[in-house]
Amino acid sequence: MRQILCDNDMYLLELDNNGLLIWTTRYYAKDEIKGMEDVNRLIEAINILFNQDPDKYFSVLVDVRPVYDQVFYMPRPVRQKFSKLMKNPQIKKIAILGANTHLAILVETLSQFTEMWSKVRIFRDEDKAFGWLKDEK
Repeated sequence: MRQILCDNDMYLLELDNNGLLIWTTRYYAKDEIKGMEDVNRLIEAINILFNQDPDKYFSVLVDVRPVYDQVFYMPRPVRQKFSKLMKNPQIKKIAILGANTHLAILVETLSQFTEMWSKVRIFRDEDKAFGWLKDEK
């Protein structure tokens, strides 16, 4: 597992040898400007990774279990950035692990509007999330 980007208080982004990108969110920034800076850094790191090998495909596990009980607001610019990321053809699948009801509704709505629902799933069980990501179907 190779660490790509890390802010000890906020997030960790890692890549394994099989092209699985693991993004762990540890805390939501309540400050909208700080939150936007974090999102920009994460998405920039992911895009750099994609550009290094444009023919490679990735699966993404977004682990939000550490922030399950936190209430958050996702501003429109952040939603737009995530929508654009979800549409990236280098992403095969996105598994979101441990989403609370509010985040699950937001993700479902966002993925439906971007017509990406077929490659986004929400899981409570880590083994099921990894199993779905590894399944080539």
